[in-house]
Amino acid sequence: MNAVTYARVFGWLPIFLLFIVVAQHFFLVRTQHLSPWLGGGFGMFASTDVGSSRKIIVTAISKNGEENPITLAGHLEELYQRARGLPSARQLDELAQATWKELERESVEGKEFSLALLRIEVWKTHYNVKSLQPEMAQIVLKIFDFEHKKN
Repeated sequence: MNAVTYARVFGWLPIFLLFIVVAQHFFLVRTQHLSPWLGGGFGMFASTDVGSSRKIIVTAISKNGEENPITLAGHLEELYQRARGLPSARQLDELAQATWKELERESVEGKEFSLALLRIEVWKTHYNVKSLQPEMAQIVLKIFDFEHKKN
């Protein structure tokens, strides 16, 4: 191959790489609920679905069915931020495991709560077409049962 051939091949390389990034972005937006503002930001000017307009609700459910909402703070905050932007199964599983461990640790320290399940809901804000009023829509609901995984 001569210099002209290399120049032609490598001249198309940036376009090819950009195409791969764009394709991956749209794939993750459609299949994993990636916020269009993230992962390249190709939906930034066409969508109001930014990570900060999403909400994650974590609820601990006891063995007798009692539900307690969990406030995510400290080291869980970073996992919360990542899961809010890309609520994939892996991100939610990491958040659930870390939250479960934290709840078990608190239970050992004196806050008695017979933990059975952990429910994680991810909601996003969208706007009603007619009224333009913001509405919340659930995009992910996962229930984690680490108690049975131990046995």
